[in-house]
Amino acid sequence: MKSKGIRQRSIRNRDFRHFRNKIFLRTVCMFFIACVGFYLLYTLIFSGNFADWMVGAYQSLFRLDYDGAYNLYQYTFRNHTDVYMIVAVVGMFLVMFRIYLNWFTDYFDEIGRGLDRLLQEQAEEISLSPELLPLERKLNMAKHTVEARKEDILSTEKRKNDLIMYLAHDLKTPLASVIGYLNLLHDEKEISGDVRDKYVSIALDKAGRLEELINEFFEIARFNLSDISLQYSRISLTRLLEQLLYEFNPMLKEKELTGKLDMDAEIMLQCDADKIQRVFDNLLRNAVMYSREGGEIVIQVRQCPAGDTAGCGKRNPQGDEIRGDAESGIRREAESEILSGAEAKVPMAAVSVINAGDSIPEEKLERIFEQFYRLDSARGTKNGGAGLGLAIAKQIVTLHGGNIRAQSGEGRTCFTVTLPVKP
Repeated sequence: MKSKGIRQRSIRNRDFRHFRNKIFLRTVCMFFIACVGFYLLYTLIFSGNFADWMVGAYQSLFRLDYDGAYNLYQYTFRNHTDVYMIVAVVGMFLVMFRIYLNWFTDYFDEIGRGLDRLLQEQAEEISLSPELLPLERKLNMAKHTVEARKEDILSTEKRKNDLIMYLAHDLKTPLASVIGYLNLLHDEKEISGDVRDKYVSIALDKAGRLEELINEFFEIARFNLSDISLQYSRISLTRLLEQLLYEFNPMLKEKELTGKLDMDAEIMLQCDADKIQRVFDNLLRNAVMYSREGGEIVIQVRQCPAGDTAGCGKRNPQGDEIRGDAESGIRREAESEILSGAEAKVPMAAVSVINAGDSIPEEKLERIFEQFYRLDSARGTKNGGAGLGLAIAKQIVTLHGGNIRAQSGEGRTCFTVTLPVKP
């Protein structure tokens, strides 16, 4: 950290070298001009010509003879030469300092105008003097960052409004179905038991879908009205994942999927258990939703000691239970995420959730962690939720000091969560 700070200061020093050189040259010029002015003033005052000019001026102004004028010159000026010299030097210094100050503060005015253009969100680039080029670059970089963030906010708000509109529209369909079938049950007094059971089953199914849509509305509201705070406790990551996989058994059986937990040893984490469980719950739910029927979902867990990149690599599987080259490639990418965590000089735990299904296009993969972003371009609500699950998961992982990334290709998708293993 110390060497990094020294390096950053060195870069800043090089950035403003031209500015410092110009200030130094102007200061030297001002000092030289002041010395020349002081020399001329000293020579003028103590030269005989100046005394003769003053005596002649007194003779003309006061109608005095030469002796009277000379005595007056000695009384008013010659005997107080040191006072006049001090006043002259101070006056010259103030004038030169005022000129220097005006020149120097012009830079602040220029920077102020640049900040005004930044705040006013003007389209043109901010332009400063050549010696302020490093500051000009930083202001333009800040300008572009603000513009990009504004576009992201507007895009997120538009996606959110679109989603709310589609959710509001989709609420009508299950609600109308529930009301319709309940009316049929109410109006048809002599309906058969099989038909009644069928109508009740459809009404329950539509009511369940209605509940899901309402929960999505609540999810959007909670995301906007609350900040995520962490309550740390020490938990077993192994037990958490085993319990989670057990709870997903009904969903796995429904799509004829199998779940596999692949980990070397028990890993203890200092984290917010509820928030971390929510992260892996979301990843598993997505894996089940987008997996092909009859496939396998693998949860792979690896721990890498601080700085031990070689040891971490040795513990990675070499394909002994991997089916196909595509999955091998995805697992190698997941393992590379673990190795990168070793560079943080702290023990890292990496959890990869791998499933077989349609590959995610690269352009969508880059935006998959954005708020309210959903993979389905039609924006339908039959599959997926409000587009907040992965955005919240990323926020939770980031608050824990970790990171999350996704890779997809050749029919395999892998989400990898890397977390620091705190003692």
